[in-house]
Formats: sequence, C-alpha cells, structure tokens
Amino acid sequence: MTQLKSLRGCERGVLQGGVSLRVKEGGTASFAGLWRCGSVWACPCCSAKVRAARAAELERLAVAWTDAGHGLAMATLTVRHWSRARLAPQLDGVAKSWQKVQAGAWWAGRTNKHGEHFPGFKERYGLAGVTRAMEITHGDNGWHTHLHVLIWTDAPMDRETAARMEGELYDKWLAKVTAAGLGKPTREHGVKVDPVRRGKAGAADLAKYVAKIQEADGAERALGNEMTRGDLKTGRKGSRVPFEIIADHFRKGTAEDLELWREYEDATKGRRMLTWSRGLRDLLAELLDEDLDDRTDEELAAADEGQGDEVAYFPLAPWREHIARVPGRRPALINAAQADGENGVRALVTAWGLVWGRDVLPPLQRP
Repeated sequence: MTQLKSLRGCERGVLQGGVSLRVKEGGTASFAGLWRCGSVWACPCCSAKVRAARAAELERLAVAWTDAGHGLAMATLTVRHWSRARLAPQLDGVAKSWQKVQAGAWWAGRTNKHGEHFPGFKERYGLAGVTRAMEITHGDNGWHTHLHVLIWTDAPMDRETAARMEGELYDKWLAKVTAAGLGKPTREHGVKVDPVRRGKAGAADLAKYVAKIQEADGAERALGNEMTRGDLKTGRKGSRVPFEIIADHFRKGTAEDLELWREYEDATKGRRMLTWSRGLRDLLAELLDEDLDDRTDEELAAADEGQGDEVAYFPLAPWREHIARVPGRRPALINAAQADGENGVRALVTAWGLVWGRDVLPPLQRP
C-alpha cells in the first residue's frame, strides 16, 4: 500500500548472498542480511526499533541530568486544526513557528549600544537547551500536529517557575503560529508546561505530569516514550495515530484511510522526528563522561543484525521468489522460529513445497 520505494524494500531487499534466520537468547527471532529503511514515521518495524533506542537514551540522560541537581520541564505545544487542512503545510507551519520562537532577542536576549543587557527567555530561566519531538494524529477535525519539547534547565524546576514559563511561551507561540496562518491556539490547550521530578523516582512517576501512554496490557509509559514512541500510542477522544489509520484500512478496506496514509507518507518523508538544540548533546555527554549514541536511524534499525544462533539460511533466489514476494511468509517464519527453532522452520518451509537442504539450508550450511 505504500508509495515509498524505501519502505517497499524494507526487510525484503537482500544486502548480499542470502538471508539468515536467527534466534537470540530469550527466544526472539529476527532476520540478518536484509536492508532496512530506518523510517521512524512510516515503517512499523524500523520505527519501533529506532524509537525504542531514542527513548532509552533520553530516559537515561534525563535521570542523570536531574540527579546532578539540574531541572527538566516538559512543554506540549499545539495548534488549532480543521478538517480540510492539509498535513504538509501544517507540519511546515508548526516546525517553523517553533524555530522562530527560539530566534531573536526574546529568546537569546540583547545588549543595546550603551552596554545594557536585557536577558531573554533562555537566560532568565537558565536553559541549557531543548529537545523537540513531533507527534501527529488525525480526528474529526483533521490532522493535528503538536510538539513535545523537553526543556533542560540549570536549576531544578518547580511548579511556580513552570507556570511562569508556560505563560510566556504561550504568548510567543500564539504570535508565531497565528502569523503562520495556523489559527489561534486556546490558552487552555495551546501550551502546557510541567516540571519533571528528580531522578529515577521522577522518571517512573511522570504520569503525574505527562499524559499516560498505555498498551493493551495497561503498562504505563515514561518520559522517553512520551517523547519518542509514537508507534506505541493510540489516539485520544476519537483521534487516531497514523499506524491506526493504515491498520484500519487493512481491516476495513476504506479508501479514505488509504488516502490519509499516503498524504501522511508524503508529508513526513525526510523530516526529523527528534531534534536537539546546538551543543546540548555535547553537554550531556560531558556530564556522563561518555560518548552518546550517534548512530543514524538506519543503523539503529539494523542494530540486532547477526545476533543469535542461526536456525536456517535462505539463498537469494528462493528468498525473493518464495518468501519476500509472498505476503505473510516473513512473519510466519519468525513465529515458527520462536516457537520451535530449526524444527519449526523446517516443517513450515516443507509445507510450502520448499526443499530443505536445497531451497532452505540448515544452520551454517550456506555456500
């Protein structure tokens, strides 16, 4: 259903030779030797891997930062939305509005010709930097883009300070998004700033300050997930996240959902989901006294490449003809490997009419 060439080839295209099916300790199976697209927006496989890695790192940095006596606040910034609004202009408007909030004297301060200094928002609140994540949902009022911004401050953050920050941010956000033609956000929902409590206890108790994110098992989601794990989320109050839109299309065959998904693919292609202000990651790396994870999304998506014990090997031609081009066979192989290892895979491919030892090779008997 995708229009993205990279997504069509994800976990289908072979890097070289053939494909190895492996089972890691704990029973999780995966393929090695496949190309990954690394899309955090449109690929359910790569998105889960990349966002999980980003969330884990963000959580670790947040705990270290607050344990060192600094402060954190989570700001959520939204815009008004209408049913006929197109997504790409909305994304452009939201991203550029946030960039403009951080530009100029209001943010950075100024010094006049007489040497008088007028501190800006950044200096007055002691900002070390910000981390910005973008989230997209769709509902009765159309596309809804909003930002989660983690604000790193030198001093601990309390509710009174967060409330003052919220008021100032709202006034500036209102001016910028209105100028961008996005409509006037309400004071109630336009900007919300909540302090993040200190240390591991605060990270585990963020539900008091940040909306709870739950899976079917009811597990609460913490700070890193709120910032990055759009793949785990479900829409609220009748809205849907993009993966729900395409899932509904597969279940119900609705042309409207397919059209929405394709608009979403076009609008998000090439955009960054997570951004850091200049110098912030270097500062955090210095705090931890270690290098941070600078792998690309594509590298993170392929991070488990080659791990585990091989249970089967698929030469290039049989893989392309009998596995990659047949819907459902890749996940079926994963399930078989996780359930019964080599024996499960052998029974499955034999049932498909493939010859074990020729079309599919036993472990470590590759050419």
